[in-house]
Amino acid sequence: MRSGEKRGFLVRASHLLVLCGFAVAQPLFDLLSRYPEFFVARQSEPIDLILLALTLSLGVPGLLVSVVGLGRLLSPKTGWLAHLGVLTILLFTIALQMLKRLTEIPVGVTLFLSLAAAVTICLTYVRFRSARTYLTILLPTTLLFPAMFFFDSRISQIVTNNAVEVQRVDVDSTTPVVLVVLDELPLISLLNAERQIDPVQYPNFADLAKQSHWFRNATSVSDSTLLSIPAILTGRYPKLGPPSLPTASNYPQTLFTLLGSSYHLEVFEDMTRLFTGTVTRESWLQRIGNLVSDLSVVYFHVLLPEDLTKDLPQVTRTWKNFSGQDLSPAENRVSKVKTIKDFQSSAADRAGQFEEFIDSIHSQETPTLYFLHSGLP
Repeated sequence: MRSGEKRGFLVRASHLLVLCGFAVAQPLFDLLSRYPEFFVARQSEPIDLILLALTLSLGVPGLLVSVVGLGRLLSPKTGWLAHLGVLTILLFTIALQMLKRLTEIPVGVTLFLSLAAAVTICLTYVRFRSARTYLTILLPTTLLFPAMFFFDSRISQIVTNNAVEVQRVDVDSTTPVVLVVLDELPLISLLNAERQIDPVQYPNFADLAKQSHWFRNATSVSDSTLLSIPAILTGRYPKLGPPSLPTASNYPQTLFTLLGSSYHLEVFEDMTRLFTGTVTRESWLQRIGNLVSDLSVVYFHVLLPEDLTKDLPQVTRTWKNFSGQDLSPAENRVSKVKTIKDFQSSAADRAGQFEEFIDSIHSQETPTLYFLHSGLP
């Protein structure tokens, strides 16, 4: 490839880089910066966010440029047509997202207008040099989008990690402590008409109640997991105003820090990061794979009109494992999940986590705190 052709290829590659930023990277960066709980819930490490930014800003456009490069190897004309094809797809994606936000029109009309806008802008790109120059000028946005993402105050809390020094507290007791939080399991669901735990439907809960204290009027302080769990572990009401991320840096005094210096901690934490030790049972590859899987579902929700997202996994009922859920909330979930094996085969594997927690409880020389937050119910 001669120097002039090489320079032209690099300029056109920069145009794809810019458009890919507006089509893919910016919408996801913007959404994720507004919902950093997405990363907290999956126990994401700083390296996960860095790799995510590199993938969205360079990896995805690099893949598209590679497609154009392969076409270029066949012939200059094939490379040029491949470039225009990728360009049109990116423009269509941008137009579709804009029309989805600005108008409430039938899906067919939205798709047609988006395609018409993409083809028109692509022809303008071919015909006028000023249009190509404009895209070249926008090249710094490829750095601006990830920079804005990382400089967001709540995202920066995750990137800088949430290491908290364990406070030295003298606890003389050596009694083992077991704390199990069953998410979204209201007490009323366990009671019969006499407001006692139903021994027919829930014999094990009823047996437990007979040999312990239970509190009929007890309730959580919030219907939000990200507020109620910190309240349970700190013994404090949530602060008024915007909710803090459920991380150890925002809640430095918890049951974990109270017992951390004198108790061994077996923690199975889900959705929050109040424990400063290692709680994830996923390998790095599993964590990244689940992140990519969930983000692909999120992106299709961002991209497509609402009428086209009905068959996609829901992203509003939990913070992770979207593909492991039922596709439609209207479907009968009981018909799909009949045994413990059905639960264990799901992406979340909540039943498996519960069994792992049970297996961790055994006699130890060091007093131990066993904590489980389970979304199984």
